[in-house]
This record gives sequence, C-alpha cells and structure tokens, in this order.
Amino acid sequence: MRLLLLSDKTEAAQLLTILHQERIYYDLLSRATYMAHPPFSTRIYNGALIEEKLITQCSIDDLNTFELLKKVLPCQIIMADPDPAHKVTLATFFETCQRFPARSIRLQTRSNLCLPAVVTSEADSDKLHKVNTYNISQNGCFLTNPLNKKIGDKIWINLDRLEDSSPLLSEIRWFSQDSTADLPPGMGVRFLEASSSQRKQLDSLIHKR
Repeated sequence: MRLLLLSDKTEAAQLLTILHQERIYYDLLSRATYMAHPPFSTRIYNGALIEEKLITQCSIDDLNTFELLKKVLPCQIIMADPDPAHKVTLATFFETCQRFPARSIRLQTRSNLCLPAVVTSEADSDKLHKVNTYNISQNGCFLTNPLNKKIGDKIWINLDRLEDSSPLLSEIRWFSQDSTADLPPGMGVRFLEASSSQRKQLDSLIHKR
C-alpha cells in the first residue's frame, strides 16, 4: 500500500513514525501542485493524508487541487502530531485504503457531464447494458450500473451524442460499491481505443460545460 502525504516534513515526525511502524509506503509532498509532476503524477496510490495546517495556509490553486484529489482517492485530514485518539482514526483510514484499488492521480480536465451510454462485453454483442457516464475526459469516464465484471476486464462503450458511433474499447480500472456526494455506485474505465474525431468531440463537450 502506498499513500500520498501532503505535509511539512519538519512537523510530521510523529506521523512518519506511525507510517514506518505500519510498514506503509508513502510520498511526502509539501505542496499540492507537486502532484502534477513525475514521478508522483505517474505513481498509483491507495489514499492521501492531508495535514490540516497545510490546508489553512495553502493557495486557492492548491485548494482546488485538494478538491480534485478527494474525487480520486480516499482522503483524510490529519494533524502532523496526532494524539492517541487520532491514531484510532488513522487505523480506520488505513483499513479503508488497504481495500481501495490503487490508482494514479487524475488531474486532467474532466466534466460532470452526464451522457447516456450502452455497454457490451464484445464489440458486436447484442447484449446491451444501458448506463450513464460521469467525470468524462478524453481518456476515460465513470459508469453507473456496473456489469458483473472485474478490474482489468475489457468492455465496449457507445456514448450518446458522439458523431462517430464506433464502440470505444475500454478497460475497467476500479469499482466503487458505495454512493458518495458526487457519484452513485459504479466503475471507472479507461478508453483504450478512441478515434481522433471521438477524442476531439469529447474535448469539445467537456469544455462547453
């Protein structure tokens, strides 16, 4: 398990000790903007710990980045020097992260545009499953009404409103069994094959929001 830790190293000694004791890998960043740069932008994480003091002192851009991060990973606001009661909260958070499928940080432009779509298990299958899409980008989206599939399985998606109606070969990257304030239960998928016209139209739809 690897966590993203956003904190000032000089004030996080006790927290770092806890992570070492729990044998949890982590990357320590003092600014949220650093997440957009390699190697952090390409690594996968199970969750993020954000120091409370860092939030109170950060810029508007950093606050927006935190909001994006909370849509991607389980996040926990923490104190750099946690008291014993807070350690219980941390233990519960670690258990949540352990069950959460690790994923990379997505900071590319996404849209809350909701489009009807049809999903099949094969490109020419007649077994159609109606779904809705959320968080659409040129590279993937979130689907409601997930199929009986597992992470890594391939599916084909026909997105409504695309002029090029060719099915988009996609890969299931993660599942969410619970509803959140932003999303119902569903699954995140990555587009493996999309034509240049499809990506161009997706980009146009996203930026019209």
